[in-house]
Amino acid sequence: MLYPMAAVVKPRPYNSPTRRTQLTATKAAIIEAARELVVKNGYEATTMEQIAARTGVAVQTVYKHFGTKPAIVRAFIEQARQDPRLVEQRRRLLEEPDPREQVGLFAQRARLHAELGAHTASALRARAQDPDLAKNLRQLAVSVRRSHLEYARSLERKGALRAGITVEQAADYMLLGDPDKFLALRRDKGWSFDQCEAWLADVLTRLLLD
Repeated sequence: MLYPMAAVVKPRPYNSPTRRTQLTATKAAIIEAARELVVKNGYEATTMEQIAARTGVAVQTVYKHFGTKPAIVRAFIEQARQDPRLVEQRRRLLEEPDPREQVGLFAQRARLHAELGAHTASALRARAQDPDLAKNLRQLAVSVRRSHLEYARSLERKGALRAGITVEQAADYMLLGDPDKFLALRRDKGWSFDQCEAWLADVLTRLLLD
């Protein structure tokens, strides 16, 4: 006696809202762990194993979500650029009427970039391994330069720039606020972020203002 063949039932992929939330939380935790380690130790000294240990997951989980260390760097740089604190800080900087206070706010902004992990020089060492990261860094460099010029023009409109200093030169001086400069000062001199911020505000005030 022949029996009808049972229909083949294909298993549905497991994709519950709870599962998606767990995956999102895990990725966020990996990004945060990587950011903290890079801020503390630098890009080259940070390993995937360290990121996994700090996150509390297996190293295979880190590779599953991101594949490479440069991909994690790309993720936290993008996250840092979208941080609402930077948006608000930029508004305050451009609206500040006092040039010295404005320079101080720029130093605060540089510190925030460093704390958030927006490390251009560190990331440059990783870009050869990740074309998308290289593209992000080119966009970031253009955005940073545009912002520095905007801040310099704001000082110029107030008549605050030191005699003989052009807007272009002022923007060049602002490169002293690169996040990796903060990391170098913390690593080589043992400075706190407060000390780094005060140093930058003092140096830029002397370089830029009358």
